[in-house]
Amino acid sequence: MNEYQLLRKKHFDAAVAQTGFQTQESLTASFQIPKNLFSELQKTVMDYLYTSSHHAAVKKEVLSDFLEAFSSKAKNVSTSGIVIPKSYCDLAFTNVHRVIAEVMTQSNLREGAEFWIYPFNIRLKGAVKTSDVLSYPTELPHSETWVGCSKRSVLLHIPVLGDMENNLLKVWKPGAEMNADWLRPLASYHDANELIRNSQELSVSSQAGQVLMVDSSLLHGTYRHPNAGPRVSIDLNVVLKNYSNDIFPDEHNLLAERQKLSSQDFFEIGKSLRVHSPDGDGDIFSPVDGMRHPANIKIVKS
Repeated sequence: MNEYQLLRKKHFDAAVAQTGFQTQESLTASFQIPKNLFSELQKTVMDYLYTSSHHAAVKKEVLSDFLEAFSSKAKNVSTSGIVIPKSYCDLAFTNVHRVIAEVMTQSNLREGAEFWIYPFNIRLKGAVKTSDVLSYPTELPHSETWVGCSKRSVLLHIPVLGDMENNLLKVWKPGAEMNADWLRPLASYHDANELIRNSQELSVSSQAGQVLMVDSSLLHGTYRHPNAGPRVSIDLNVVLKNYSNDIFPDEHNLLAERQKLSSQDFFEIGKSLRVHSPDGDGDIFSPVDGMRHPANIKIVKS
């Protein structure tokens, strides 16, 4: 590790020590979700997918068949697999949020969060990888800072449904050339091809029933073993109090104020607050500010 990587490790370790997460490889950690809570998360995510596809639950329906056909039935799926909250499924999205907030409370991450980058993503990754012609293919090792996320943030990844064993998230450690200059927006993940080539895969990956935490100075990406099936996961980013702006200046992030959600509001969604979207399937959200994200949402009173 170079000096910058060691500095991030120092602050990452201090943040993790205040939570229920357990350190794994350097700059990564995981939290085991209580079984009853994980089951509730799976149920609310399934309800969200059914609502998104205007599909009624069918007894004995094979999950893999439903997920395989999902993108042809649902009209709210982005090119990277984000299932976008729309007017007809924003309440179901709120219900998913409520369970995630409880997971974060039980992990003791609640007190360490300065703010949450919002909305989080419920994402379907099919058996076939994203096209190589995309500028930001999530199969390519990458950092969220390359699309404008805060360099003071960590990624939280939760595999929820489907083939979570063979269709998973892997993590890589960049070489010594990794420094603060690399944690800035890029026009394409391909702009970092040399850094990607010099990265070393870590012996850590996403696991069913766990929250995987990854520091922004590491790289992550979707990986599929041969004959993998579709997988649904949740990813969200949080800025930690331990990552002081004085030590990690954050002048390059593209976050709009509407994308910064206070912890107070984060933990009220599903209670006194809810997520609302005015958009239907025919509406395309193209904001002129902030990180690129396809969801047009507001936080309103329940």
